[in-house]
Amino acid sequence: MRGKVQHTTVVLILLSGMLLDGVNTAFCTRSHPYVYHERSHCCKFPRENFAAADGPACDRGPISWSSSCCEGHQFVGCPGVTCDDYLAKGIQAAVVCNERR
Repeated sequence: MRGKVQHTTVVLILLSGMLLDGVNTAFCTRSHPYVYHERSHCCKFPRENFAAADGPACDRGPISWSSSCCEGHQFVGCPGVTCDDYLAKGIQAAVVCNERR
């Protein structure tokens, strides 16, 4: 007697530093994984630099979309029009296919 055999295939698509929607949104690169400056730049470190004139947007706090500076000025421009953090968000899609016989 033959039983049912189930095969599962999982495909992960990694799109780090590549366009997500084909037009505007990309991920920061692995070397500069933290997005900041209204999503237009990527920082190497998860902290801001310090510039008194910029107030809380540049006060050595955690880097965020609203930050205006990057620790040590270690930044690159976003590879798309806007970016998201590299980290785990780099896994754009998981496709699971189940086949039963």
